[in-house]
Amino acid sequence: VVKSKDGNITALLGASPGASVAVDVMLEVLKTAFPKRFNTDVWQEKLTELFPFFQKNPEDHIELYLQTRKKNNQSLGLS
Repeated sequence: VVKSKDGNITALLGASPGASVAVDVMLEVLKTAFPKRFNTDVWQEKLTELFPFFQKNPEDHIELYLQTRKKNNQSLGLS
């Protein structure tokens, strides 16, 4: 992640990040590039819709974790 001192320009450069860090890196880019919007209720709701565990610990939400894992496994054709 490369960003200007004031955050007006933010970019993700280089080879694509691995799947284990891709979402976290892009959330960092969004938070840096759009700090006022990122913290609005609208953006927080949308991020939670896209990422069910956004700002949540899966260990504290076992039922949601199991539902999400089942949905992801079905989408990916995993058993």
